[in-house]
Amino acid sequence: MDLIMKKILALSVVSVVISGCGGGGGGGSSSLTNGNYRNTIIGDYQTEYNYQTMLSEVNPLSLNDYGYDGTGVRVAVVDSGIDAAHPEFDGRTIYGHDFASSASGYDDDENGHGTHVASIIAGDRDSSGMRGVAYDATLYSYKTDNDGDSGLEALSSDSNIGAVFDRHVTDNIQVSNNSWGGSTSVTAYSQGHSTVLSTYSATIAAAKSAQSNGTLIVFAAGNNVRSESDLIGALPYHDSDLAGAWLTVVAVDSNLKETRYTNRCGVAKSFCVTAPGGGDTQSSDGILAADANTTGYTRLSGTSMATPHVSGIAAALMEKFPNLTPAQIATRIKDGASLSSLTGYNGQTLAANGTSAMQDIFGYGLVNAQTSSASMGSLMYLNNGSLDKGLNIDSNKIPLSSGLSSGVINQIMNDEHVVFDSFDGANFTVKGRDIFTTEVAESSNVLIYDINKVENGSYKNNLFKNDDYALQPFHLSNPNSKDSISNDLFWKNKAHLIDSLPFSDNSAKKQLSFINTYDNFIVAPFVKISNNSDMQQTGLMLAGEVNDKSSYSVSLATGKQANNLGYLANYYVNQDVDELQIGLQADIASDGQIFASYSKARFGDISPTTSSFGFNNINAESLNLGFESSFENSVLTVGLEKDYLISSGSVSILSPSQLKSNGDAIYSLKNYKAKSNDKYNPYIAYAKKMDNSALTVGAKLDDSSDHMESLSLNYSYSF
Repeated sequence: MDLIMKKILALSVVSVVISGCGGGGGGGSSSLTNGNYRNTIIGDYQTEYNYQTMLSEVNPLSLNDYGYDGTGVRVAVVDSGIDAAHPEFDGRTIYGHDFASSASGYDDDENGHGTHVASIIAGDRDSSGMRGVAYDATLYSYKTDNDGDSGLEALSSDSNIGAVFDRHVTDNIQVSNNSWGGSTSVTAYSQGHSTVLSTYSATIAAAKSAQSNGTLIVFAAGNNVRSESDLIGALPYHDSDLAGAWLTVVAVDSNLKETRYTNRCGVAKSFCVTAPGGGDTQSSDGILAADANTTGYTRLSGTSMATPHVSGIAAALMEKFPNLTPAQIATRIKDGASLSSLTGYNGQTLAANGTSAMQDIFGYGLVNAQTSSASMGSLMYLNNGSLDKGLNIDSNKIPLSSGLSSGVINQIMNDEHVVFDSFDGANFTVKGRDIFTTEVAESSNVLIYDINKVENGSYKNNLFKNDDYALQPFHLSNPNSKDSISNDLFWKNKAHLIDSLPFSDNSAKKQLSFINTYDNFIVAPFVKISNNSDMQQTGLMLAGEVNDKSSYSVSLATGKQANNLGYLANYYVNQDVDELQIGLQADIASDGQIFASYSKARFGDISPTTSSFGFNNINAESLNLGFESSFENSVLTVGLEKDYLISSGSVSILSPSQLKSNGDAIYSLKNYKAKSNDKYNPYIAYAKKMDNSALTVGAKLDDSSDHMESLSLNYSYSF
């Protein structure tokens, strides 16, 4: 670069001005989101919202209505100051620093530009005048104008600008609004980037430091009617390291048409967006906002007015997504923007000119708070501690543990849970029914008789069948009416009346018993193990006759069981279990019996992990009542069954609540109180043995008794 160009470049640093007043004339007087919904435009608030005819174009209500209004987010307004006495800031503390060393300090504004900009960001929602996009954001006034002449004297050198950005680090600023710039195009220097990088070395270093500390920098593109943005506003073009947490803003009018005054995105299109800046005739169609040193309002137009709309959205998004980085917030704003509704100054449209040409004008397009706050990637439930290993809830559901009662399931299904966007780790609140399924909690046993057992008369002993194995009987039954209670054939392998404990898989159980018979009283110590060694129990059964028509059994057992307590199928946890079972049966006629069986199990306490449920003071119960009538070569059984489910205690989940910037998940404990299930499943079963064939029928209703849960029909013929 020759000496003349260096002088021009140096001059451009000095000639820094407010870039807001681009128009002519004088001033005039449910996407997926979470939070507590509140309609911010009803009643008194409707008037102030509707005064700003272009506010709806960026759709801040999609955030504001759910409580996201910038609360707690620190926004720096690098400008002419802020008139803290204006009603739009009434009762609020304005923080900041006076870089201009004016007599009035940073909380005053001789020019009015900064006050106007600040109210677009955070004007109060107070039922009068106007309101800001993020009306509860915390404002910092970085005053850089010492005389109100629109020339920002405190930004007249590289070191001065660097000092302003250094202050962002000191104050932990999260959004930096810069509605100012120079008069030089970002592409004015054909000699390349090196001279720009050298001339603005302090600015670039300080801006990077601010970004690393958590600041998103938002800059006006300028009002010079150029095809390229202002040099300062598009500085990432020369240093790409700045581009991630930087947004340059161009302006459209109320018809979403490119204004006469605005610069275009040009080479800055990869970090450039569009927002309402007011029309070319600002006195009638400019942005209505606070008028400094009065209690009233004025209209102004320019990219200076477009920029605070974007800053306000950024502040509200930062409140909603506190764990996202500034670059991630910028990406959400860019990816949530759209070109489809915009028109270039000469009538250019997306349909007629294509994406590339429209991006040269508008960058990513018009910003939209709703789309920027919605999920953009697959929503992931972090049941494995990281986003990479999370379960995609768009295509998967997490099976709940078998054995959970309907009361616990309903609590989990109706509760709110946090999921994370695979796009950037943003968190969203969804109902449990969007994450979990009850498929595993449904009983996999069906009503079916074992044909091979029909001729032995033990039909009901095989009513519940699974995986080619006959489970233990669910009630007492003699092999035939002539056998006594002391018959070894009846009690062998029958120490447990109900075999299918909750949570466990339904594989067949194998049992070893030693039986001592004393007249009609039986003592049977036993050991029970599963075929996959996922259950080991030892116990003692006592059984006997009350009289020649009735009998009883009592079984006590203790041991361990590998229960499916996981969020995922086949996730088993070894758990202590103590079990009591009681059975009664009595003949009420020569061909009829009534029977009842009750079982209760107490499971050991287990703390939840990120991939399994926790159980505390858990008891599970089962109850079966029925009547059985025998006919010639056939048996009819009817009854009521209470599922063997959790009846008391609590179930807990370590549910993901937050994703830190390093990718680590933070979990919160959710507890669900188990309640007894008082509903019963009616069932009926019939079996008939013929000369060379057998017929079996079984049916079971669900607990609401209004539709069939299972139905079986079998017929066999022997050759």
